[in-house]
Amino acid sequence: MRAHSSRADEIVRSIRDDMPQAVDTCIAAAGAEPDVGVQQALLRAASLGKSFLTAYNGDKLVDMCRSLRVVNSLASYAVGIPATLVQFHSLPFEEWVERLLHRNLHQLALRICAYMDAPADQVYVHWACAKIRASTIDDDALYRVLRERLDTLSRPIASYVDIAEVANACGFQRLAIRLLMHEPRAASQVPLLISMGQDDAAMDAAMRSGDADLVYFVIFHLFKALSLGDFFQTIARTPAAARLFEKYCTDMDAPVLEDYYFQDDAFAKSARLIVVENLHESDAVKLVANLKVALKMLHNDKASVLEAHAIDQQIKLLQVQQQFSRDISNEEESYIGLTLNETLARTLASGNYSRATKLRTDFKVPERRFYYIKVHALVGRRDWAELARLAHARKSPIGYRPFVDECVAALQYQEAAKYVPKCDVQDRAALFMRIGFYHEAAQAAVQARDVDTLRQVHAAATDPTLQHDIAQQIEQLTSR
Repeated sequence: MRAHSSRADEIVRSIRDDMPQAVDTCIAAAGAEPDVGVQQALLRAASLGKSFLTAYNGDKLVDMCRSLRVVNSLASYAVGIPATLVQFHSLPFEEWVERLLHRNLHQLALRICAYMDAPADQVYVHWACAKIRASTIDDDALYRVLRERLDTLSRPIASYVDIAEVANACGFQRLAIRLLMHEPRAASQVPLLISMGQDDAAMDAAMRSGDADLVYFVIFHLFKALSLGDFFQTIARTPAAARLFEKYCTDMDAPVLEDYYFQDDAFAKSARLIVVENLHESDAVKLVANLKVALKMLHNDKASVLEAHAIDQQIKLLQVQQQFSRDISNEEESYIGLTLNETLARTLASGNYSRATKLRTDFKVPERRFYYIKVHALVGRRDWAELARLAHARKSPIGYRPFVDECVAALQYQEAAKYVPKCDVQDRAALFMRIGFYHEAAQAAVQARDVDTLRQVHAAATDPTLQHDIAQQIEQLTSR
């Protein structure tokens, strides 16, 4: 063809059926040929043969050209890395780039990476490290040099940790810190900052990451590296870290939390810690003593007035419970640890009504709550006389429905019937039906002019006479 021979077309036609195999053979031969001139001739022949084929995939030829160009560049006298195509493909591409970097051939490595569409991060990292090792200028000037080059990249490099480690090892600590500020992965950034003694920067980076485990990593490092007082002051500067430390100590029941609150003058938190630690304390004397310590701490915190009052009331209740417990012989019925409502209920259940009334007055228990507790206790004791006195002494602040409900729950229907007439008119019929008093239910329904309830009583009653009377009452009410 190149010689413009008249027989060229005849030769091509003679091998037309074997043209795909001929093209593949030329490509493979070019890959095995060390001489560049022969490679070029074989690749031209393959390209020519491909032009006579309509359904041939040319990617194989393109890939061979790219690979041979890189292999020839490596084998040039200026580089000195001779390799066959088989050897080139036997190693990862990054390995060949690394061999170039060991020779400080950064420009060639960049061109090859761009030619092969491969990431060039390792090239820029190695270049920056080499620049730092050979540098004689100060940190700021060296930082500007590095950033001028790295800022021109279309895509930022994946990690600055390796560059920062080299900078730190070479004595450029300020440079290392500034480079680490560009590191996108906090998990790689924080350990290096800690190894450089930059605890505050490490804490800031961990907090920005939002990774609680990373924050705990910094906290535990500080706990081991600093004295207890310095550690408390350090984490106090970062409120979020302080809260994580508190949570960890609370979950693990760590005694160091008490020292931390004391150091931080957190009186309310110290008092709360004492209360939590004594939740299951059964010794009343110890419990009262510890609560008095908590109360003393709360008096130092002006914002904890309500909490101080609550603990003061609890101490008074414990002292009352101690007295009540001494007055009984059965240890299983000890009052220690009961709530105020439970103490009232047990006192009433034991028949000490005057003592319960005094307890209610001393602790300013709301009247409605006291009535509910007392009604329940009196029904439980089956003290019907006292229950009647309570109902008739004055108008009940809770009404009389609770009297009926408690009696019904205790299956005392005769007693319940005594209080139904005191309930609201519209409720009496249903309450009488509930306890099986159908005559009274019918009377209450007539009094309330409630035809629907009368029909229900008529359906539930078994006395024919009562059913007849109810039917007449229904007829009278519906005819008006």
